[in-house]
Amino acid sequence: MNKINNKYQLNEIVAFSVLKRKFKQYMIDEGYEGFKSSVFPKYLVVSMVMVLEEILTDCLEYVTKDETTGLYVINHPMILTVLNKSSKYDVFLKFIKKYNSTVKYQESVLFNYRKVVDDLESKYGDKLMIDSNSKNFVSYLLVSLQYELIKLALTMVVYSNRKTFNLESLLCSFKILFEDMHPKIKLKLDSMVLTKEQDEEQDEEKEEQEQVEQVEEEEKQEELVEEEPVVETPKKTV
Repeated sequence: MNKINNKYQLNEIVAFSVLKRKFKQYMIDEGYEGFKSSVFPKYLVVSMVMVLEEILTDCLEYVTKDETTGLYVINHPMILTVLNKSSKYDVFLKFIKKYNSTVKYQESVLFNYRKVVDDLESKYGDKLMIDSNSKNFVSYLLVSLQYELIKLALTMVVYSNRKTFNLESLLCSFKILFEDMHPKIKLKLDSMVLTKEQDEEQDEEKEEQEQVEQVEEEEKQEELVEEEPVVETPKKTV
């Protein structure tokens, strides 16, 4: 998973139609029907994969060989050590206590979590294995983070009096929640070749801006009508 910046590779880990439908349904459930996702969900998926790889890469420092199986295993205590050691992962600390190991979180991740993890295991060598509890725990962290990012981006979109998510709202959310990774993620997303999607995003933003300007103009006209003095017609005397 060294490269996930083209459409073919992204298609391997996420079905765009399903992704957009999930995002739309989430907006409806939160009471924001009519908001446009644009390319936000795709950028979010790329970012989340980067976070996943960052966590597992940092775990390699603590991996030791299991003498029985001959495998290098990433386990739950090891991941907790990584999260607590660096302030980079402070955003996850508030989620840890709410983790329920009996709940399976993988299906709630917005991309094919199993495939990405399998690819990462292969990338680091055939002898590396992430145990099942650790896989579930990391998927829980990603699910928690993805919705935290969406909620924060939604706040920005609403505050700016718009209805379209864009790259800027995602990057700003990452800068607030995950500042240490923000430069790396920004560099990655800025370098992605998504010309068609970018054009669609610009068109949606232009259309939305025109709608906002139209509403503002209508409100201005209404205010002018209300402020216009009423001239009474003098009564005729007989």
